[in-house]
Amino acid sequence: FIDDVRIYDYALSQGEVLSIAGVAEAYNELTSVANLYDEEPMNSKIVNFKDYALLADRWLDEGLFP
Repeated sequence: FIDDVRIYDYALSQGEVLSIAGVAEAYNELTSVANLYDEEPMNSKIVNFKDYALLADRWLDEGLFP
């Protein structure tokens, strides 16, 4: 259910929306081509050994990377 409705006559910036929502900062997902393993929880995606293991497993597969 909706408990707060506000109408603005301009588009809010990302910072304004986060402030109203009570969130400290936005979540920006890692977009690196080296991030092959996607099972990490939200806000903790890093390029790590699991990504390296997947890359090594596919190393000799013929095809374009990524």
